[in-house]
Amino acid sequence: MSAENTVELPKTAKKWLLVSRPVGEFKKENFKQVEEPLDSNLADGEIFCRVIYISVDPTLRNWVHENPPYTPRVELGSSMPAYGIAEIIESKMEGYLKGEMVVGFVRFQEYCKLNAQTVMSKVHNRPKFPLHVTLNAFGVTGMTAYWGVLQKGEPKEGQTFLVSGAAGATGMAAGCFAKIKGMRVVGIAGTDSKCEYITQTLGFDAAINYKTQNVNDEIKKLCPKGVDVYYDNVGGKTLDTVLQHINHGARIVVCGAISSGYTETGEESYDGIKNYTNIIFKEASMRGVFYNDHSDHESLTAAAKDIHEWMEAEKFPVLPVSITKGIDSALDCLIGQWKGDNLGKALIEVVPPPAPYHS
Repeated sequence: MSAENTVELPKTAKKWLLVSRPVGEFKKENFKQVEEPLDSNLADGEIFCRVIYISVDPTLRNWVHENPPYTPRVELGSSMPAYGIAEIIESKMEGYLKGEMVVGFVRFQEYCKLNAQTVMSKVHNRPKFPLHVTLNAFGVTGMTAYWGVLQKGEPKEGQTFLVSGAAGATGMAAGCFAKIKGMRVVGIAGTDSKCEYITQTLGFDAAINYKTQNVNDEIKKLCPKGVDVYYDNVGGKTLDTVLQHINHGARIVVCGAISSGYTETGEESYDGIKNYTNIIFKEASMRGVFYNDHSDHESLTAAAKDIHEWMEAEKFPVLPVSITKGIDSALDCLIGQWKGDNLGKALIEVVPPPAPYHS
């Protein structure tokens, strides 16, 4: 680590604790900020890190459920979980050096300790691109979109690709991958400004504002030949509507169900699917895509190689991020993400990236 990047450690550090399980959406009263003496003592196999970015994703709501679907339960009184980017300050972990940057389960806090189970990867410095591409195009959202489109969606040039949640991190990436493969891309988003961004900046062919337009009517108009691939980030009524417009042999990629939300009793609320029989009559497929099932080294390396080459060739853009600065403002980012305040990936910048990285 160069001299200019030397970190002078404070005596105390802040973190956000989960003190009650959300009933419905996240609320500020579910959390408590504490400031505690900073403990930098390490056991063998650990690294002590300063947190740079915290990634705020819809799946965090699943993580704090009483019985989470795919992660260990987060106990009340522990720091809010999340993954992000951190700078190694001290290391007792073989192969990890002071000054290197890592992606790992950093939680909502200023400093963290990580080990082999909580480090996901080292950060590759890509000087042409901001550091946050590591959590975006090369992160969970970008990689999930890559596998969902390329493997599950089986894109074919000239066919129609429809994506919901199109102004979120995964939806944007999915639409861009489909464009690379020569598909006609239509996105569904929640504001006119988001629809304008994905069409005018990202190059989607058309967009639907589901809050102000009739989704069924707009799909008829914008997808006159039907839908060949539907990348679903929202579930519920939107999925049910799209099923009316699928073509023979359509591929439905199920990535998320954020529209289902949570009721004020704390239970998940799903709108029932009525048009599922179209999957039979159209001989369509419906397949889930889940990051953890593709996160082996070989799969990650192959996907990162393709994405990097496309970015270098300017076929795939630097996707936007909505950055909230400072650990004190972390809950604004978390709650705002569920309300749709973000364009693209939502991030908390705890401190600015150190040189030679940039934001």
